[in-house]
Amino acid sequence: MGNNGTHCFDTHSAIVQKVCADYQINWKLWALMGEPVGNYTLSWKLTSIQFRDQRKRGDRLWFSPDSLPPELRKAAGLIELYIDGHASVNVTGAHTIDMLGFRHRFNTGTAVRPGGQHSFNVPGSPSWDDVFGHYDLCKPAEAGQWKVDAKTAQNAFKQGIYSLQDLILCPESGVSELTMLEDAVDKLCSKPGAAAKFVFCQKQEEKDKKDAAKQDKEAAGNKAQNKEKEPSAPGLGASVLDGAGRRPPESIHDLLDESTERTAIRKKLAQETASYRRTAEAACQDILRDIDACYVRAQCPRPQPPAGTSEGECNTARGGNEVPDLYLVTSDCDEKCREGIARRRKEEREKEAREWHAKWDPIRTRCEPYYEQQKHYRQCEKNVRQTCNPKNFNNLNECTNEQVRTKGPTEKDARKLMQKEWNQRSKTGSSITNSILD
Repeated sequence: MGNNGTHCFDTHSAIVQKVCADYQINWKLWALMGEPVGNYTLSWKLTSIQFRDQRKRGDRLWFSPDSLPPELRKAAGLIELYIDGHASVNVTGAHTIDMLGFRHRFNTGTAVRPGGQHSFNVPGSPSWDDVFGHYDLCKPAEAGQWKVDAKTAQNAFKQGIYSLQDLILCPESGVSELTMLEDAVDKLCSKPGAAAKFVFCQKQEEKDKKDAAKQDKEAAGNKAQNKEKEPSAPGLGASVLDGAGRRPPESIHDLLDESTERTAIRKKLAQETASYRRTAEAACQDILRDIDACYVRAQCPRPQPPAGTSEGECNTARGGNEVPDLYLVTSDCDEKCREGIARRRKEEREKEAREWHAKWDPIRTRCEPYYEQQKHYRQCEKNVRQTCNPKNFNNLNECTNEQVRTKGPTEKDARKLMQKEWNQRSKTGSSITNSILD
């Protein structure tokens, strides 16, 4: 993978066919209390856009950001990118141990716009058995197939991971938030003479036919809606997003500048996301309880540490001082950085070992029954994971983040909700300055 990549993503848009990105992934892998932790963020820039050939005559429909019509550039900057994939792992000294061919799967958190900002992500902590694998990790492995065992994974961390490369993108990767660009194209192509000037615009007669059919359909829908009472504006959801409608030409939205509009939309998105997260957390608590109950039914009860000792203490004591935080590896750790890590490790090894054993050996002795429970649970859990925990949620935070990312409100949703509120305020004569950001 290096730290950079270029890829063209197909879309499901009727107007935009491909979006090409030059992206950079910053990553960090480390050990915390004897467990692996990883975090990955994405930044990218837009390199080109391919529009669909509406005229079916083989026109050149590729545009760089600079060659886009000025009317489309702002909307193109609102496209978002998300990466989910797996990369080959380079381990220091891998030729001396069986660590060749390792791959590591990860995702870059929330989708992010181009222009240098980084995606938001939460560090995740998979089990040692799930850190590395072989072959195509986009496909779900059954019963531990293609997995690298925990001991070998720990040894890889001990040796030092100095690069991730040869990234393979999983189907979950892609671009989103194309609605604003589609709207901008529609607006531009509706201008007189646009079809002759811009190759991505439809011929006017074809557009007229489609517009007429669309208007007939909207008229029929409006007739049916007029028979029902106008609902009050609820929170985000399917009912909120049905029929955003066109805003009046003199609505509050038309009077807002770009900065104020974006601030209002992002505030609404933050409010709706926080509300959705609370709902998702409650749902995920039920999901995790169901997972635990499924494991119990399969005779895979979760291991319990001895009284007076935490799970983290037992895991740290068992892990030994083989995978300390000193083996921090990041995407910007060059050869000089790695040499410094090795030098410090050599200087501190003996002192660190004495101090560690004095503190943790007694705890490890107390935790021996817990380790036997862990061994049974991990083997049992592998056999029933696809049945009990197909999405491999390790904790409440992982489950909640997944729900928010895949099903939570988006900026597009917040924009539509704000447009409804702006239109309603226009009808009632509410003050713009006093209410727009309340």
